[in-house]
Amino acid sequence: GAAASEGAAGRVATLAASLHEAELASIQSYAAEGDNLMELLGQIKECDSVLAGMEEALGGFQSNLGAISTEIRSLQEQSVSLSVKLKNRKAAEAKLGELVEEIALPPELIDEILDAEVGDSYVDALQSLAKKLDFVSGSRKTDPRLAQAAAMDDVRPELEQLRVRAVQRLRDFLLGKFAQLKRPNTNIQILQQMLLKFRYFGNFLRRHGGESYPEVVEFYVSTMSGVLTGNFQTYIDALLALRGERIARGELLGAPEAEARRAAGGGAGGSGAADAAGAAEAMDGLTVKDGEGQAAAEEAPKKKSSKKKKKKDKELVITKAVRNKRKCITTVTGLHHWKVKLNEAAKLFGKKFACGASVTKNASQIEEIDVQGDCLYEIAQLILQKYPDVPKDAFYFVEDKKKRHALDEL
Repeated sequence: GAAASEGAAGRVATLAASLHEAELASIQSYAAEGDNLMELLGQIKECDSVLAGMEEALGGFQSNLGAISTEIRSLQEQSVSLSVKLKNRKAAEAKLGELVEEIALPPELIDEILDAEVGDSYVDALQSLAKKLDFVSGSRKTDPRLAQAAAMDDVRPELEQLRVRAVQRLRDFLLGKFAQLKRPNTNIQILQQMLLKFRYFGNFLRRHGGESYPEVVEFYVSTMSGVLTGNFQTYIDALLALRGERIARGELLGAPEAEARRAAGGGAGGSGAADAAGAAEAMDGLTVKDGEGQAAAEEAPKKKSSKKKKKKDKELVITKAVRNKRKCITTVTGLHHWKVKLNEAAKLFGKKFACGASVTKNASQIEEIDVQGDCLYEIAQLILQKYPDVPKDAFYFVEDKKKRHALDEL
């Protein structure tokens, strides 16, 4: 046991000596590498400072990225807002475009309504005007806010003026056409077929010309009533003439009134033989004494020619003329023969027909009245109403440079 203890102690001593030697070698090695370690320490510190600078730069870059991200987010929000505004503006522009199109009054439409000749092409202008009138009047029910808009307030007076002018021109046109039904030897059916082309004029007056529509309807009814009554009366007279030879009162010159009446009528229920006997009796009474009949016959044409000359001196001529292929002018010449003040008459015409009227002088230096618009028959009716001293047989109409007596048309 002692030997084992001694052997273990020897090994411990050997191990301690080895450790001591290794420690000394390590210390020597550390001392030899001290400069290198110091250099490495300095490099490590430099790396630390570089890393600290990089960390600081990265921190600033991160802050800048945050600011850029915030700006990008703000730009995105602004873009969304602008997109919404643009969409709303486009929607508003579309509605405003429709509104402007509905209420705007193009110069071409105004010229058509005021100056264009009333005819087939006038229908398109009337339809456009009617659409705008319906839109403005209907806006009060559909959208009260739109009805109170400043644009609507601006356009209403202009639309009303165009409506009044269109109604007046349609009234004058239709009354003139209806008056043509009174002309002798007129084919009523053909004229009525022609009037069917202008049936929209009646629809427009019914919807937008309440003050003139009843007048036009009444004039047409009274005109057709008179024309048809005259045609039936002519037909009845022709039937009565088939019963026997009938002598009209004006056909027996020089006969006593009783004989002429008896010859013309033959009694209420007389037969053809009685009519013939009465006519023969009346013819027996036609005698010429002392050349009085011949003198009267010679004097009659002279009186007739003098009357014609007198009427010719006092003619009232109403002329319709188209100027510049579109503008119609109605001229009244001869009112001065009945001491009518032409300035007052011009004011009356202008107020009645809602148009311009002025006193001018023609090539013969005779004063006459120019009225803008086609109102040939209406002026004649107004003159008969306001100036009863002017007789009907003094009226003459001039259309297409053709003059005719207007007695049968009034």
